[in-house]
Amino acid sequence: MHENKSRTVLPALTSLRFFAALSIVLLHAERYFGVPKYFFRDLGAIQAVSFFFVLSGFIMIHCYPALPDAASRRRFWRARWARIWPAHVLTFVIVIGVVSPAIIFRVPVSGFERLAQAIANLGLFQAWIPLSRYTMSYNAVSWSISVEMAFYLLFPFLIAGWGRNWWKWLLLAAAAVTAVMLASELGGIPSPSANPEGFNRGALFHQSPIVRMFEFLIGMTAGMFFARRQKTMRYSTLWEIAALVLFGANVTFCMQARPWVAAHLGDGTSAWIYHSGSCFSAAILISIFASSTGWLSRALSVRPLYILGEASFMLYMIHNMYFMAFDHSDHPLGRLPLPLQFPVYLVGVVSASWFLWRFYEIPVKKWLIGEKLQPAATPKSFPITAVAPMAKAPQKPTRTAPLNIEAPPARAATIPSASREASEAADTL
Repeated sequence: MHENKSRTVLPALTSLRFFAALSIVLLHAERYFGVPKYFFRDLGAIQAVSFFFVLSGFIMIHCYPALPDAASRRRFWRARWARIWPAHVLTFVIVIGVVSPAIIFRVPVSGFERLAQAIANLGLFQAWIPLSRYTMSYNAVSWSISVEMAFYLLFPFLIAGWGRNWWKWLLLAAAAVTAVMLASELGGIPSPSANPEGFNRGALFHQSPIVRMFEFLIGMTAGMFFARRQKTMRYSTLWEIAALVLFGANVTFCMQARPWVAAHLGDGTSAWIYHSGSCFSAAILISIFASSTGWLSRALSVRPLYILGEASFMLYMIHNMYFMAFDHSDHPLGRLPLPLQFPVYLVGVVSASWFLWRFYEIPVKKWLIGEKLQPAATPKSFPITAVAPMAKAPQKPTRTAPLNIEAPPARAATIPSASREASEAADTL
């Protein structure tokens, strides 16, 4: 099977992407607008990145259940590059124009290294170099799409035989994480505060594709089981609430248990828990909301939230520029009354992200992949029966063989090929 051109609409997941992006906005707003330093970080906002990586694996296997030949693999790589590079290069240019070089580079570097950082950044392989002055160069948040690019490059090879080999890939990724943990302990890898611009635990556990690959594979595994059980599994509002509570409890545990984990299991394990420890509950949450009939998934499926979810990648890419351009002690919105500062910032950055998504990101993407320029296909509404239809109760219990991962989904709304990005886009940060 080639790309799944008539794929199930999962609007609740697209809307969840907006709230995950909003968590990152709150994380970076610390020390601005009266928000104390580490306030949202300690609440677990940093785990939103792990949610994105899990969601990415889930959506990729949902949209591309098989890439059987060289032509389909080339189309996949071209589509993924066209999805993320336009926003990346735009923000790269804006950062150079509005941010002081002292903030961009943070430490004095030679002209040659500045050029090397720019090449790595534009090529989206800066996170593959485990030095913070590379991973966090220029628009610092772009490290995560550099990690995503590594996932995209490997995905066609992962999906080949995934139904048989998924557990082997998971074990290999878990072994890689364990090896990095051991290296962190035995090799004495410094903390980010001890070596902020060089090789440190942050560059490994937060920004390295080698470590973050495990979360992507967890998402792929969840997506595989979702495809197999999509016909029969439907979840109610209680399941949605339970999934949210589980995820919230998992995030809280990761934040609160970190000191104990560091004392008993080492700094490496603590760093992984801090950045990625919620990946399992994130996979459960995504799977339930993907096939739920409950009121929460219905609320998330309304058109305004769906559009915010569609534009959330641009929100993620542009939101940090304000914080890079202005110091927290002297920024333009700081002149407003404190209760107005963050709302004004949020309305402004969300509006800008929607405008750039609608009039820059979509047209440039279509041009890069050779599609005709036409209005963005955002559904005007998602009828509840189309979003999450309730399966009819069978007349008697039956036992059926597990569905093949490539089996087409049944009784679900579909997106016409002209608007394929509406489902596919939900994976990207």
